[in-house]
Amino acid sequence: MGLDERGPELGPPGGAGSSGARVAPPGAGGSGAAGPGLWTYFALCLANLGLYTMFMGALTLLLPQQVAALVGEDGKVSALGLVTGIAALAAAVAQPVAGYLSDRTRTRLGRRNTWVLGGGIAAAVLIYLVGRTATIPMLILAWSAVQAAGNAVQAGVTAALAERIPVERRASASGVIGLATMLGIVVGPVVARAAGGGEAGYTALAGVVLFSSLIFALTTKDRRAAEPVAAAPGKPAAPRDPQVRRDFWWGFSGRAALFLAYAMVSGYTLYMLQDYVGLSAEDAESKVTLLSGVMGAAVIVVAPLSGLAADKTGRLKPFVMASSALFIPAFAVMYAMPTLTGMVTGMLLVGLAFGSYMAVDQALMTRILPSMDDAGRDLGILNIASAGPQIAAPFVASLIISAMGGYRTLFAAGIVLAVLGTLAIHPIRSVR
Repeated sequence: MGLDERGPELGPPGGAGSSGARVAPPGAGGSGAAGPGLWTYFALCLANLGLYTMFMGALTLLLPQQVAALVGEDGKVSALGLVTGIAALAAAVAQPVAGYLSDRTRTRLGRRNTWVLGGGIAAAVLIYLVGRTATIPMLILAWSAVQAAGNAVQAGVTAALAERIPVERRASASGVIGLATMLGIVVGPVVARAAGGGEAGYTALAGVVLFSSLIFALTTKDRRAAEPVAAAPGKPAAPRDPQVRRDFWWGFSGRAALFLAYAMVSGYTLYMLQDYVGLSAEDAESKVTLLSGVMGAAVIVVAPLSGLAADKTGRLKPFVMASSALFIPAFAVMYAMPTLTGMVTGMLLVGLAFGSYMAVDQALMTRILPSMDDAGRDLGILNIASAGPQIAAPFVASLIISAMGGYRTLFAAGIVLAVLGTLAIHPIRSVR
C-alpha cells in the first residue's frame, strides 16, 4: 500500500445544519463506515516507535552515562533523579497544554498533525543539543525542553487514536500501537549503543524521532478544529454525564499508580544491575539491552493478543485489572532474587503485564472521555497520569534507595502501587 492511502476523510464535527451546542458522546469518534486505512494504523505505530526510541534510548542508557560522567559515581543517583524529575514536570505540563491548543488549531495540515510535526522537529533539534551539554543545570534545561517537545508529539498522536479509530477496533489498535511503543523502549538503547553512545547516540535518536514525526504528519489525513457553535437561545448546553466524569478520574488514578511503580523500577535499571545485582559497569550496560529485549519480546507476544481478545469480547476492564495485577509477581521476583536471573524473570513478567496493560488501558481511556471535542485536552490530562509519575519516581526512588532500605524496599513499594492500580479500575461503570 502506497503513501497515498491516507485513512478516512475526517470532516469538522458539527457540520452544516447542526444547531445548539455539540457535545459528543464519550468515546465516540473515528467510527466512519469505511474505517481508517491500514496506513493510518502504520503511521500511528511509527510515530510511537520513533518517540519512545528517542525517550528510552536517552533515559535508559545515554542520560545515566552522561550524569555519571559529570558528577561521578557517588552523586549519580540523586543527580539523575534531579534531571529526570524536573524534566518530567515539563512533560506533565506540556501534554495537556499542547492537547488543548491542538483541539483549537486550524491549519491546512490539520490540528493533530501540526503539533506532531512541530513537536517532532523541536524534539530532534533539542535531543541533539542534550548530547552537547556539559553541566547538570544545562542538562536539566535541555532534557526538560526535549520532554516538552516530545509530549507535544504524544498529545497529537494520542488524540488521533481516539478520533480516527472506530470504538470496536480501539483495543486491537492500541495493542499494535502498544507493541510499537515497547519496541521503541527496546530499540532505543540498541540504537544509542550501536551509534557509539555519547553525542553520536543522541544524534541517532534525533534522526529517528524526526523521521517518524514527518511521516505521520505528512502522510495521514487530519481534520481542522470545529468552529465554535453557539447554543440556541434559551437552550443550555447538554450536561456531561457525572458517572463518566467519575470514571475519568478513577482511570486517571489507576494509571498514575501503575506508572509510578513502573517508572521507579525502570528508571534505575542500569544502577540496579550494578549496585543490586553486583555487575561491573561495562557488563551492566550490555545487560540493559538484554533486559530491554526480554521485556520487548514479552510485549510482542501479549500486546496484540490482548487487544484482539478485548475487542472480541467487548470487555476492557477485566483485561486492564488482570494486567495491572501481573505487576505484583514481577516485582516480587526481583525482590526475592537479587541476581541476573531474578532481574530477567522479573522483566519478562513486567513485559507481559505492561504489554497487556498498554494495549487495553489506552482503549479504555478513550471510552471514558467526557467530550470528543476536547479529546486532546482530556487525553493530555489523562497522560499526566503517565508523565506525573516520572516527576515523582526519581525523587521517591532515590529516597527509598538511599535512605529507606535500598532496592528491595523499592520493589515492595512497587507491589503496593500495583495493588492500588488494580483496585482503582473496579469502580469504573460506564465501560465493561
